[in-house]
Amino acid sequence: MRSLLESGWQRIMGLNTYVDDSGSDPSSAVYVLGGVCLPSSWWDEQVCPEWSGVLNATPSIPYFKASEVWETDIAKDIAWAALEPHQRRRKVNALVDVLTTYQPLTFSFQLDWPIFQEFKKAYALPKGKNDPYFYLYYGAIILQARWGLREANPAPVNFVFDNQNKVGKQVKEWYQTFKRKCSLEIQERLGDDPQFKDEKVCLPLQCADMFAWYARRNALDSFPNDWHRSVWDLLSKYYSAGTVDMEDLIAIGKWTGIIES
Repeated sequence: MRSLLESGWQRIMGLNTYVDDSGSDPSSAVYVLGGVCLPSSWWDEQVCPEWSGVLNATPSIPYFKASEVWETDIAKDIAWAALEPHQRRRKVNALVDVLTTYQPLTFSFQLDWPIFQEFKKAYALPKGKNDPYFYLYYGAIILQARWGLREANPAPVNFVFDNQNKVGKQVKEWYQTFKRKCSLEIQERLGDDPQFKDEKVCLPLQCADMFAWYARRNALDSFPNDWHRSVWDLLSKYYSAGTVDMEDLIAIGKWTGIIES
């Protein structure tokens, strides 16, 4: 199977990028958004049926959630808790095989929590713009759009994010304003308004959840063992990354009018 970049299909097909987060608790050192991108028809016709088949294979699991894979307390009513360690690895390996067979473009966008806390103290951020997700959300979209420019890719990219409740609604409402502020080249590569869906039922978001979990551990250089590192090596074959630092936060704040120039 040739990669998306090698196949040239991205030049004639619409792309869907699914994005999930890892490290949203302020006690975490790093907050990461991770995304996986493939042509929309590949998701619908190939990846989703195969992913579902792995989940349903004995021992069946209703959905993939990276933070639940290694749970062992059966009192928490988490399906993974009933599996033996070798069964968990086998299931994860099979899911990784499904995704990496199609060699998706992957990316992560990260922000150090201490830097954002410092930013919040220095500036009076309005409601809805005082959450790091706002800055990561639009940074991730720009990162993907710039990939399209770099690859001379005319196909627009549509984004689907994991549900973020109130903050998700707020960042989505600002999307058209954000789009108008972008260059015409970037605007041409941004598809429909981003959607927010439930990762328990949206299978590509489970792929994004897997990638975001590993991307955060890569950022922290904290893989539990060599097996996890080998999984990351497979997931990150066509990988790009971005970081939001203090200068970026200030620039985004000024560009959007959140803080005064």
